[in-house]
Formats: sequence, C-alpha cells, structure tokens
Amino acid sequence: MYIKGHGVPASLVHTVAWWNLAAAQEDKNAATLKAAIRVQMTAKQIAQAQKLSNEWLRENPKLMGQ
Repeated sequence: MYIKGHGVPASLVHTVAWWNLAAAQEDKNAATLKAAIRVQMTAKQIAQAQKLSNEWLRENPKLMGQ
C-alpha cells in the first residue's frame, strides 16, 4: 500500500516500518522485501522507519499478538 501509494501517500519509511513488524512476527518474505526497499533509502530514512515501528508497537502491543 505505502510502497505504491494506493490510497495513501507513497512512503518508503512507512513501507519498511510495516515490514519491520512483519519480520518481527517471522513473516517468511518480510526480510527479503524489506532489504530490497532499504537499498533505496538513506540511513536517516531507515532510522525513521525503525523508530516508527517501535512507536507503533509501544502504542499498539496487539500488533504483535500481545
């Protein structure tokens, strides 16, 4: 959704943040897809994605089934 901007503004940061959550739940494709996107990002954008996914988890622990 965020990678192509379907219904939302396109955002590599948001895309990787969601893939971080998927990878944390051991999604088989998440690490590969996240790696493919990260090569297009700056270090600052990658840090923003990590911060965003951490914030989402803190605010919504049910995202990880807790």
